[in-house]
Amino acid sequence: MKFQQAILTAATAICLTLPAFAADGWDRASDYNKQFNSRSIVTMSGTVTKVDREAHPMKGMQAGLVATLKSDSGEITEVQVGPTWFTKFYHPKWNIQTGDRIKVTGSRVTIDGHPALMVVVGEKGSLKLTVRNRQGSPIWDFPVEGF
Repeated sequence: MKFQQAILTAATAICLTLPAFAADGWDRASDYNKQFNSRSIVTMSGTVTKVDREAHPMKGMQAGLVATLKSDSGEITEVQVGPTWFTKFYHPKWNIQTGDRIKVTGSRVTIDGHPALMVVVGEKGSLKLTVRNRQGSPIWDFPVEGF
């Protein structure tokens, strides 16, 4: 019986903690996420010129993974992937670095006057990372809909 109580306590703690992570400015109800526009989804390919794992796309947001992409057409775009606490789990599998060729699909937006891409899917070679659905719901914010 003690084992079952321990499991129940751990599960409860996890469920109570998850909303705290989600309410970090990256959650679906945030001002940031309200910028997502499913009608502005584009796919871009290019070379990573900068990686910042402690970026804050808008004032008051927790740190997140943001890369600067120079597209094949020469356009410079900030690629906003997701919160650091979430993306660090995928770092070994989708470890983007300066000089890497990547392909990203996301919503083209303007954040604080700068062009940005709120990522839906990122690809590096054969590795693929999905971080939100095409309606803009991030997978780190529960409950997940539309996947």
